[in-house]
Amino acid sequence: MTKVNPKPHETPFVERILQSESVKKAAELLLEEVVHYTDSQSAGFFLVVPEIQLVCFQGEKPQGKLTVKIQNELLVHRQITFSKKGFQAAFPLIYDKEIFGVLELSWKNEPPQGGIDSIESLCLQNSAAIGAVRRFEQARENILKHNEFLSNVLESLAYPLYVIDAHNYTVVMANAAAVLDRLSEHKPCYELIHKRNNQCSTDICPLEEVKKTKKPVKTEYIYYEDGNEKAVEVHAYPIFDSNGRITQVVEYFVDITERKKAEKALKKSEERYRAVVEDQTELICRFLPDGTLTFVNEAYCRYFGKNREDLVGKSFMPLIPEEDREWAERHLSSLNPENPVGTIEHRVFVLGGEIRWQQWTDRALFDEHGQLIGFQSVGRDITERKKMEEEIKNYAKGLEKKVLERTEELMRANQLKSEFLASISHEFRTPLNSILSFAELLLLGIDGPVNAQQKEDLEMIKESGEDLLELVNNLLDLSKIEAGRIELRVEPVDPAEVIDAVTSQLLMKAAEKTGCASRHCR
Repeated sequence: MTKVNPKPHETPFVERILQSESVKKAAELLLEEVVHYTDSQSAGFFLVVPEIQLVCFQGEKPQGKLTVKIQNELLVHRQITFSKKGFQAAFPLIYDKEIFGVLELSWKNEPPQGGIDSIESLCLQNSAAIGAVRRFEQARENILKHNEFLSNVLESLAYPLYVIDAHNYTVVMANAAAVLDRLSEHKPCYELIHKRNNQCSTDICPLEEVKKTKKPVKTEYIYYEDGNEKAVEVHAYPIFDSNGRITQVVEYFVDITERKKAEKALKKSEERYRAVVEDQTELICRFLPDGTLTFVNEAYCRYFGKNREDLVGKSFMPLIPEEDREWAERHLSSLNPENPVGTIEHRVFVLGGEIRWQQWTDRALFDEHGQLIGFQSVGRDITERKKMEEEIKNYAKGLEKKVLERTEELMRANQLKSEFLASISHEFRTPLNSILSFAELLLLGIDGPVNAQQKEDLEMIKESGEDLLELVNNLLDLSKIEAGRIELRVEPVDPAEVIDAVTSQLLMKAAEKTGCASRHCR
């Protein structure tokens, strides 16, 4: 973050910056008293507080085993050790039952009476103050780390971010994305950000709106850069002091130029789509999974005789007769991501309570997780088709009835025919058998001899009678075929006899025309 840093505060005894005046004075007071004592007693001292980097000494640095032990372990109890170089004493600095430092004194001669007790009392009195430095520095370090984390977060933002003084409108802080020059000159936001010489109007200034409402504000404005239109979305948030007064305002800017272009393109596309949909004669609608209509075209409104406002936001189910609703609901429930399209036909109520038929093609719409979000449907009126289908159905029923009646008549006629054939065949067979029998008797000469011509005529009578008898048998077989009772009889056939029989029949016909009674007539 870009800001003005304070100058470090320096002290003669402390190597690290101490921001707290009370802690600094407490530490310096201990040092001054130690210095005063050692000066009066011609003694040297060595003070170590590692965690706050406080290291001070006066005179020659003590040497020996005690010094090493002090530096490595920090004594828990006071110890006085005599060496060839004099006397040494080490005092732990304790705060909250923790050793945070050591004060070491050294004398060339034996310490004065009560000197060690005085130093010990002095250490106890001032340990709390020096220990507070440790706590303060730990807290300060945590704050610095937290501030550094927040600073890194703000610096990583791709959006320009500013902290603005709510009273004089100067920008006091900005992140790298803001790319502001001469920030330290404390210029107002309208000059640095908007390149203006005067304050923004209250209608477009989010800072003024935040001061007025004491709430976060989001607004948009358009400006031109190098002749190109730019759109920016501004987010502004208030910062309050302990008395609830707004002292600063945080603003960040989001370039929404491309989004605005996309919105305009989408709006044009929707307008074209809506124009196409509105011009359709088919009924077009969209609705939620519960049946609530979200869009209907003009044809839909005209068909039901209602305004769009009376349809959108309400369920279309009441337009369907109750006996058809369950079928319609099952149809919609059957659509899924694998089979999203289906067609259904059902009845509807239109203006005036008239019932008409419709056919709908429904497409189920799903989100990226496969969850149903709605339906888009195209419908048309099929009432006339249904009427024609009903008429055809009724005609088919009537035709079927007529066919059944005609079939019954034919069956009765066929039965009569069969009965007639059976009766007529019986009537034919009796005289034919008599004719054949008498012809046979005449040929045998029972009634006297016959000449050649008579014999020939009698044979022709016999053959014709047999042919007629065969014809009667064939009629009976035909009746059996129709009744499904025919039995196949396999008999040998002499082609010469068939030809001779046919010839005889033809000769008889010829004789009738020529008046010749002999088969030898030509």
